[in-house]
Amino acid sequence: MAKKRGGGDLAGLPKGRILAALRDGVYLIDTGKTTRRPVAQAETAAVLLAKLGKALGKPGISKRAVFGNAASARAVYSYSVLPEEPSKLVRESVDGRRTIGRLVNGKFQAIEPV
Repeated sequence: MAKKRGGGDLAGLPKGRILAALRDGVYLIDTGKTTRRPVAQAETAAVLLAKLGKALGKPGISKRAVFGNAASARAVYSYSVLPEEPSKLVRESVDGRRTIGRLVNGKFQAIEPV
């Protein structure tokens, strides 16, 4: 049976039920509180799943789905494998510029523009 902890004696200690005593004085405490932020209707799982199903129901992905409605200040790229040479990648920017390159140490390194 879990012990009850009064709290309040020392600043910063939570009130609640001790669920598990781990090592070195570390405890898992159920405070009974939830701090979930409200989710916008457009971000619920049902809405996002419906959008995903619609997007994946047809071949290819639209440019708008990859890059959003407008060009943003930060760089956003779409990557695909070069069909003629699978060891190379094609990086496409928001404005449609395509660059062939490779991944070197996890970073894209341009070889030539298309």
